[in-house]
Amino acid sequence: MQRPFRFIHCSDWHLPGNLDAEAGPLELKQRLSRLSWRLSRRRRYSRAVFDAAMKVWLAADIDRVCVTGDLVNFAEEPEFARAAIELARLAEKSPVSLVPGNHDALVRAGRDHQERYWGQWLKAAPPAPGWPTVTVAGPMVFIGVSTAISSPPFLAWGQVSESQLSALKAQLQRFPPDRYFRVVMLHHPPQARATGWRHALRNAEAVRDVLADAGAELVLHGHLHRETRSWLGGPDAPIPVFGSGSCSRLAAAGKQERGHFSLFEVKASSSETWELEVTDYFHDVATGTFRGGPITGVRPPPPART
Repeated sequence: MQRPFRFIHCSDWHLPGNLDAEAGPLELKQRLSRLSWRLSRRRRYSRAVFDAAMKVWLAADIDRVCVTGDLVNFAEEPEFARAAIELARLAEKSPVSLVPGNHDALVRAGRDHQERYWGQWLKAAPPAPGWPTVTVAGPMVFIGVSTAISSPPFLAWGQVSESQLSALKAQLQRFPPDRYFRVVMLHHPPQARATGWRHALRNAEAVRDVLADAGAELVLHGHLHRETRSWLGGPDAPIPVFGSGSCSRLAAAGKQERGHFSLFEVKASSSETWELEVTDYFHDVATGTFRGGPITGVRPPPPART
C-alpha cells in the first residue's frame, strides 16, 4: 500500500420525507411505521443533521464511503429515489459501498426498489443471487452481506441466508490476510446480545462461526443507532467490530443516541501486518456541525486472565 486508505462508515440515514405527498397503497407494516414516525420517530431524525454529515463527507480526503443500511423509513418508492440522489452526490466524490437494512426491506416491494434505484452501489440485485458482494480496491476488500428481510409487524429481524454464509466464508478465504485487509459490512450486529430479540440478527451465531473460521480485519454494522466497539473471535486474532450511530440522529437528553459516523484509516506496517486508526465524528447541537474526536489506534484487547 503506497499510502493509507481512508474511508467513511455511516449508517441509518432514515431520511425524513413528506408523508402526505408520498401517501399511496400501503401494506400494514408501512402504515404502522408511518404511525410510529408521526407519534415519536419524526422528532429523533433531522435532515439538517444529515446535511451536516454530508458536508463533511464531501470535503474529506477519502477513498470510499461504506453505508450499512436503513437509508429509508417506510420502503416507499419515492424514498428510494430520494436516497439515490444522495448516494449519487457521494459517488461523484468517492466510490460507495452499500448494504441494505431492515427498513429498506420493510416490505417485499422494497427489494425491487433497491434494485431499481441503488443497484449500482449495492452491486447486487436482491432478491436474485448476488450476495455477498465483493469490491477490491488495491489491498482493501469490502464484502457486503445482506441481512435485510421482510419481518412481521413490530419486528426488525435480520437474517443471512445459508447460501450467503457459504459464499462469505469462501470469499474471506479467497483473500489472504497478509496481502488483503478484509472489511465485512452488514446492517445487523453479529455480536452476541447486541440487541433484544425483536431487533436481532436471527442467525448471528452462524455469522460468528464463519468469521471465527475464515477471519476478517474489520466488521462494520449499523442498526443500533449508537456507536459501539467490540470484538469477535478470529482464527488468529480478535476481529474488531464497529457499529455506527445514525448520521441523522438528533441528540436527546439522557439518551446515548446522537448523530455519528466514523473515519477509518488503514496502513500497512513494516511487519506485514495492518494498522487501523479511527476518528469518531459526533453532531454538535450548539454549532449544528459534526466534530471529529481524537484519532485512536485499534488494538486487540489483552488476553483474558485464566
